[in-house]
Amino acid sequence: MKSAHVGIRVSDLDRSLDFYVSGLGCELSHRIELEGLSIAFVKAGSTIFELIQKDESFSHNGSIHLAFSVDDMSRAIEDLSSRGIDLSGTSPRPFQDGVILFFKGPDGETLELCQGVGTAK
Repeated sequence: MKSAHVGIRVSDLDRSLDFYVSGLGCELSHRIELEGLSIAFVKAGSTIFELIQKDESFSHNGSIHLAFSVDDMSRAIEDLSSRGIDLSGTSPRPFQDGVILFFKGPDGETLELCQGVGTAK
């Protein structure tokens, strides 16, 4: 497992892009528009941030999440479960050309596994 991105929920994607790209000097990688979601990936060196603007009808999964890239979602789920990580109530769901899975860390922080999902191009 390796780091994929840090996701941050924002209220105004264009305003946030202006702040991160024009203000802080990050590089815009790409944008994705989906039903209920507007997403932009920005790079700061080797760190990737996913800025997410959701409409009110989209379910909330936390204001910040850490994402990890995995090669095989089924194997990752088996491995984490065998290590005592509670994945109950969660299941992988399709996203872009891959699959993602959200779950909680020990303090309720939102974590994500990504397989086959491009977080930066």
